[in-house]
Amino acid sequence: MYEEPGILYEIMWVAVPASVLGVLIGLGIFAGVYFAIRSSLKHWANTYKPPVPQEASEIIRERYARGEISRREYEQMKQDLG
Repeated sequence: MYEEPGILYEIMWVAVPASVLGVLIGLGIFAGVYFAIRSSLKHWANTYKPPVPQEASEIIRERYARGEISRREYEQMKQDLG
């Protein structure tokens, strides 16, 4: 008359909770990675400062100091800049 619980009973009480637990663990890992990336990007955005453009006179002075241009070219460029 009374049958033993079958495979559906085992699936209902073992596999379903295990799969739900697996999904929750997966969501937890995904959320952790998401918030770690988001946090590091926020930190990077707060600390990044774009390079400040140099004045033209500073650039030609540095080029002359490195020997990229001659004194005559340096003087001409300086005169052209005013």
